[in-house]
Amino acid sequence: MKQHDVFRHSDGRIETVKLGWSWPACLFCWFWALAKRMWLLGLAVMAANGFVAGFISLLDQLGYPVGVLDALWMAGILLLQVVFGLYGNAWRAVHLLRRGYVLESPQAPSAWPVAPR
Repeated sequence: MKQHDVFRHSDGRIETVKLGWSWPACLFCWFWALAKRMWLLGLAVMAANGFVAGFISLLDQLGYPVGVLDALWMAGILLLQVVFGLYGNAWRAVHLLRRGYVLESPQAPSAWPVAPR
């Protein structure tokens, strides 16, 4: 059975965050972050991805061999997806706490990879 933490805002809104791996965060990275209202994270990853893609494309148009850079970029994207999958739910929990939510029913706070501030 999946474990969730329940967060309640003072205006009555309730959010749940599953503990552990996040497939949506893994598969959709920056889009997932924007959908969860984590604007800075989503925009930073999207901008970095666009910058690297543009830089590699520019080098390719100038005639430089970019095979190794393409491979490194793909490896970096895969690593980013794993990091988002591992830490995405914890980032979301911390983000909710910073937005004024209160942890109402903690299932296993020790399972969070990142401690809330």
